[in-house]
Amino acid sequence: MNMTQYGYSNVKGNYWWNAAQRDCVYMPMSNGHVESVSDVRPTICGLAVRKKTGPGAGCPVGTGEADYALYPDCRNIMAGR
Repeated sequence: MNMTQYGYSNVKGNYWWNAAQRDCVYMPMSNGHVESVSDVRPTICGLAVRKKTGPGAGCPVGTGEADYALYPDCRNIMAGR
């Protein structure tokens, strides 16, 4: 399964992050097949997510210029902080 076509980036091993949805999923594989997909806390993906309102809403903490390719929606949000 190509998770990138669904907006997910692999952050570590079987953990995938979707910045637009602020969603972290655990997707273990066995013999090239997905065993299951589970929503997990963003902190498990190594990301802390800002509150849904206010400056930086929904962007991972520490998002900066180098991260905007992965989190394009954060560019405008963070510029307004």
